Amino acid sequence: MKKFYLMAAFAFAALTMNAEIKEMTCAEAAAAALELGENETGTDSVAVIGYVTNTNGEISRKQQTFYMDDVKGSGLKTFQAYWVNVPDPEKPLNVGDKVMLKGLLLHYVNDSGTSHQAEIKNGDVVLLESVEVSFDTI
Repeated sequence: MKKFYLMAAFAFAALTMNAEIKEMTCAEAAAAALELGENETGTDSVAVIGYVTNTNGEISRKQQTFYMDDVKGSGLKTFQAYWVNVPDPEKPLNVGDKVMLKGLLLHYVNDSGTSHQAEIKNGDVVLLESVEVSFDTI
């Protein structure tokens, strides 16, 4: 009997460690997040793939905030990465970078209830494609 419980525990651990992460576009992630209740966080891990369209450009505590969209260069703020862990704390992400954002969806609503935001907060970023940033010399 003890052997059975041990095997069951290992099987459960294997199943939970291999939980599938669902890949989503920015539009799919935004729709799914906004279907959650106000200020509710989802329970399933997702991986949102898209392009950085707007960023505050600053890194604080190895985290950065930026917006994403499915179309490179669109400038749309379809989905927000709110204070997420960046791959290189010395190098901020740039507009045009293609990224995968992993974490839990959040339907954030501000205190006045006037702003609804689809986001992942404190997730992890994987840089898939980097945009070369060049500076003209004078």
